[in-house]
Amino acid sequence: MPNVRTPPLDQGGRGIATKSYIIALDEHYYDPEVKRHASGLDAIAAPATVQCLDDLGELRLKEMDEAGIDLQVLSHTMPGLQKLDAETAVPLARRANDRLAEAVRAHPNRFAAFAALPTADPKAAADELERTVGSLGFKEAMANGLTNGVFLDDKRFWPIFEPAQALDVPLLHASGNPASCGHRGLLQGLRRETSGNLVRRLGIYRRDRDARYSRRVERRIRRLSAP
Repeated sequence: MPNVRTPPLDQGGRGIATKSYIIALDEHYYDPEVKRHASGLDAIAAPATVQCLDDLGELRLKEMDEAGIDLQVLSHTMPGLQKLDAETAVPLARRANDRLAEAVRAHPNRFAAFAALPTADPKAAADELERTVGSLGFKEAMANGLTNGVFLDDKRFWPIFEPAQALDVPLLHASGNPASCGHRGLLQGLRRETSGNLVRRLGIYRRDRDARYSRRVERRIRRLSAP
């Protein structure tokens, strides 16, 4: 990972005992323009939470230092762009990712980034993945929940996985607020959506059993499933 501090070495090239380098993955933030499209359960209103999600500077760095975190990999909080139509999501994704790239450039030793993808338009999402990884240095991309009620294993979304395999980067899938469940069914809905996405995406990874991307994902799943 570029722009990451490395531990000091002694004269013999051996690492000097030092604090472990701590990387926090999937650290959420809220893009100000994307936030304006949130409603219902997706609209975050708690002032302290909003303050933390909005900040990509002094407050976040202070809390990272207090927690001993050296690097945060930033990703957009739910629902991201997954509940927006293609006409809205495609240009918004580019603007939001460009703003996130600016935040990373401002603190390159403290922040890295996952891209937000406009999955309502799979071809545009694939292009945005290539752009953010290839030109902006993002580490991977993330989708939040279902895309307007449709699981990502649907064949219409397969073009998104092709550049991910070519670039050898993961696609992180975070749960969104399940539709029409209300607060009472929220936890049960989240559990069902998460497990459903995992099982369904295995089918995508098994389409090409010889692909390095597929093998790597399957190894990760086996490690997570090991007792």
